[in-house]
Amino acid sequence: MRINGLSARGAAILFCAFGAIQTPPIAAQANDPGFTAADLLKWSEEGRNSYFNTAVGMMGAVMSQDQSGYGTCIGEWYFGQSGDAQKANAELTGLLARFPGYDPRGIIISVVRQKCGALPLKNGG
Repeated sequence: MRINGLSARGAAILFCAFGAIQTPPIAAQANDPGFTAADLLKWSEEGRNSYFNTAVGMMGAVMSQDQSGYGTCIGEWYFGQSGDAQKANAELTGLLARFPGYDPRGIIISVVRQKCGALPLKNGG
């Protein structure tokens, strides 16, 4: 089974990573199986940016555990130059508005794959 082009294992790893770093009360809503981009758009800009920062940061940390350089690519895209996180947050917010019925984690994964290529997971990604 593939989810957004990822193997089920790859998607599970990334979704667990995203879920593990959330803090209540955000975690209660953000980890709800029905949580959508439209829900995240209702959050304050500061809250959304924090969500993006945490999700992308955790994804980079998880992916830095292999030797593929994927974690470095994530870090350079999102945190690289001054203002890059602001640009990335604006891009992600625009995609939330474009795809309001989608899970925001899937949107983030899609953008990361666009920026850094296919995930280097042993069972496909």
